[in-house]
Amino acid sequence: MNQNNTSDTSPASPPPATSKPRRHRVLRWVAGIIAVLLALLVAVILFIIYYDLNRAKPWIEQKVSEATGRSFSIDGPLSAEWHWPQPLDTGWRHWIPGVTLHAEQLELGNPAEFSTPEAPERAITGLPALPARKALKASAPQGEEKPVAGQSAKTPAVAARADGASTGDAPARDASTMASIAHASASLRLWPLLWRQLQIDTLVLDEPDIVFARYKDGKVNWQFERREPSAKPWQFDVGELRIRQGWLGYLDGTID
Repeated sequence: MNQNNTSDTSPASPPPATSKPRRHRVLRWVAGIIAVLLALLVAVILFIIYYDLNRAKPWIEQKVSEATGRSFSIDGPLSAEWHWPQPLDTGWRHWIPGVTLHAEQLELGNPAEFSTPEAPERAITGLPALPARKALKASAPQGEEKPVAGQSAKTPAVAARADGASTGDAPARDASTMASIAHASASLRLWPLLWRQLQIDTLVLDEPDIVFARYKDGKVNWQFERREPSAKPWQFDVGELRIRQGWLGYLDGTID
């Protein structure tokens, strides 16, 4: 009896299918997603550029009031000046737009129980009256303001107000107001906002009128209500603060 010895051989496996079509599909999907994201980014930038910021004033006033526990108002116009390329950054961030925000006629109130009278008003119980503020000198001629060492005078916030003058006088500060500002401008970067970081390169205040006060019982008007800490709090950083003329008053009811 003959027995044929046959070895178990598996049939030849077919050649692997080429992966090029799959790669092409993946690349097309990736390119499509990038194109959609870029289109959304352009749409957002165009919306922000052409959006009337004055329509957002009630929202801004509400948020600042909630954060400080004080009344806050922007009685003048609110505008934005866009910069592209961004002069404050280098590298790829240089091509992300930057913005300088302008606001006029700002007011921040005193705490509800505070009042800071100014002559010719009479003093109140526990606090003397502030002497009447003196008129400010004429604004410096254009180009006379000197830049801070190490910084160009062509930074957005400074270039926007190179004449050193505000567009209007500071609003009249009454006894219920802690601070009023004729004009404020802030040049900031947009990229850090994604990480809840507000980075202001230059903050300029024109003709601020600020009064710090301490009542006879020790209460002060420069302490703000503390809110419960957020899970992701915002970080706030100011590179440079510039004040162009103004008034600073201090009332102390503990001094006889």
